[in-house]
Amino acid sequence: MTTTDLMKLLAADGQVRGRQLQDIATLLRLHGAAADVVAKLLTDFGADSVAVATMLERAERRSRSPITSISRDCRAALFGLLGLPDGPVFTIYKGDEIAKLPQTPQLVLNRIIAESVVIVCAVSGAGKTFVEASLTAAITGGAPDWFGALINPAFRNQPVLYALAEGAGQFPMRLRAAFDHQSHGLNRPMFDTIPDSVLFLKQSCRLDDTASVEAFIRAAQPHKPCMVVLDTYQRHGGAEGEVEKVQLAIAHLDLIREELRCVVNVPHHLPKDGRWTPRGHGSIDASADTVLFLERKEDLITARFEQRDLEASTFTMQIKKVVMPDFVNPITGDPLDTLVLTTPSATAVAAIAKQTKKDDGIEASLIAAVKLTPGIGQSALLKEVKGKDATKLETLEKLFKSGKLDKEVRAAKAGRTANHYTVPPDPNPPPF
Repeated sequence: MTTTDLMKLLAADGQVRGRQLQDIATLLRLHGAAADVVAKLLTDFGADSVAVATMLERAERRSRSPITSISRDCRAALFGLLGLPDGPVFTIYKGDEIAKLPQTPQLVLNRIIAESVVIVCAVSGAGKTFVEASLTAAITGGAPDWFGALINPAFRNQPVLYALAEGAGQFPMRLRAAFDHQSHGLNRPMFDTIPDSVLFLKQSCRLDDTASVEAFIRAAQPHKPCMVVLDTYQRHGGAEGEVEKVQLAIAHLDLIREELRCVVNVPHHLPKDGRWTPRGHGSIDASADTVLFLERKEDLITARFEQRDLEASTFTMQIKKVVMPDFVNPITGDPLDTLVLTTPSATAVAAIAKQTKKDDGIEASLIAAVKLTPGIGQSALLKEVKGKDATKLETLEKLFKSGKLDKEVRAAKAGRTANHYTVPPDPNPPPF
């Protein structure tokens, strides 16, 4: 097999040559080929010195085989031409070499690791975009911290690319409000304009299409963002059901992370059945380094971080309405208002803690009553537990949707129906 024969095989694959050459560089380096050997091969294929250097630099950042544009036959011929095994080369570290491996820095202390995938989950209206706007303003505006967590000085004022696939909408006003609020909090001059470190995209990245994702990466690369926000996963073409399509979307998130060497931050929805997990296939959750759950109660948002490599943490934000004189209603001319997030008062934090404890108590009491009387009717159950009926009914529905209680609708008097509740059987009963 000669280089000419291999070029014919590449042409037969019918892919774009530039992408083929990048995949060749990545595959060969992962399979143990020396950099100078790969460079010579790329040059033989017609790549100039600048392109070769870029491809090798990208290949060094990849930790896995790429979403390849090269057929299996072409791969086999490629490895055969260079006398390489048709499989990756694994590097084993021993002893003190392990301790000397470089650690990935944190972008936000104990919350977000640099070059990681973050999934932000909440129901609609919980404030996902406001939280993202607040984090974006903190990083790009050079704030020392974000809600009490230190922002790594190396990333302050660094670019953030916010890709809002549903168009601009009210986002410019929300972002400007976040910057104004940040200026007040730091007691420093107001931002006259949104800084150039904020990058914005109105189009969908299309996580279901490799060519679109690669074009997105090419557009973003010159700006070197430290974080990319893809708001939301679904709007950017992220699949939720079919395993193969979900895995492709996840692979594309990893591709963006590796190529841009940035945090990939993806707001996503919770399922409607009340479960606290990203909506869709379980691999969406499993692929993330960090999952941030947001829960809104009136004017407070509780943020709960679940981490792969860091300890879990929780903090609370308070929603505050602000009037934006620079943004007016085009019909009435009245200034528009929006929301910003601020650190809540001690009184507000105590109130939400008290309410949470109360809600947890109602939930535990309802489950206990159902365990004592399996099949208990809803009216009898409400009488057994203290509290407002509206709160108890809301809690019952939440327990049913989360699978903690089973509900059966039975016929009642005068042609009516009534709900009856039982505790579902333990899926993992003890073996005795």
